[in-house]
Parts: sequence; C-alpha cells; structure tokens
Amino acid sequence: MRLLKNHYFIALQYEKKGEIKKAIQIYWELIKSNKMGRRPYDRLRILYAKQKNWDNAIKICHKFIDTDKLSKKQCLHPGFTINLKKDEAWIRKYERNKVI
Repeated sequence: MRLLKNHYFIALQYEKKGEIKKAIQIYWELIKSNKMGRRPYDRLRILYAKQKNWDNAIKICHKFIDTDKLSKKQCLHPGFTINLKKDEAWIRKYERNKVI
C-alpha cells in the first residue's frame, strides 16, 4: 500500500509541474490496482473537467460508481464507499457542460 501512496503523490507532483499526461497515466494505474480508494478517481475527474474533456470526466464517475458496487461484494478497500448523490450530480453537471 505504501508504494501506491507514493505513486499517488508522484502523480500530484506531475500535476504541479504541469505534466498532466504523466499524472493521468499514474492515476489510471492506481485505479487498475483497486487499492487506493476514491482519490485517484477524483483527481482524474478534476483533470478531465479542467481539460473540458466531458466524456472522460463522465466515464471516470461511472467507473467509480461501478467499482463501489464491486467493492461491496468483494471488500477490496473501505475507501470505496461513496455518496451516490454527489457522484451522480457530477455526472449531470458534466453532461450539461457537454451540451453547451
């Protein structure tokens, strides 16, 4: 788990340096590991929204919701608990932005 947290902080440093593509790549790797909870999903959602990449922002919200459903069955990580209303609100917001 420590190694994963280090990767998360490395991705944050890439963001600060403006190396967004590298940060995005690390966040996706963390998501594939299924052990970091909500943080990589949130960072990806935020980065995609800043880029006005609404399709990917929506995609990551749905992916997090789906992962939460899986984690309740498989008990992968307690950090996967979510507030569905909050995540669904993000999806609606991004869908509205997509139309504009």
